[in-house]
Amino acid sequence: MSKTKTADILGLSWSARFAIIDHFKPTDSVICEVFGVDADELNTARELRGKNTIAVDTTIDVSVYDSFFNPKSRRTTTTHTPARTATKTKRGKRGNKIDTAFQAVTPTPVPATTFATKHDVSLAVL
Repeated sequence: MSKTKTADILGLSWSARFAIIDHFKPTDSVICEVFGVDADELNTARELRGKNTIAVDTTIDVSVYDSFFNPKSRRTTTTHTPARTATKTKRGKRGNKIDTAFQAVTPTPVPATTFATKHDVSLAVL
């Protein structure tokens, strides 16, 4: 099977084009794009076919034109990995416990161990 070029399909007669159209059953927009015609020319050709002025070519090998109507995707799928930061993420508890503990400081002295357990902060923070 030889590879068919765009120039080859543009030079086909309407008899051959209708054989291809009947085989693949593409939409009008695809027909116009592949054959390089506008909608008016396509409608005129259909009218002539309806009046038996144009007959469908039954000898054409339509499988040669498969690539025009059933294009295979040539794209490869790629997976993008998210960008990694230079610093590792911090582990452990998050939140505002330290801020809450500092805001809860009273004017009267309280032992550090009881204050740390009450506000769930470490002694190193205090």
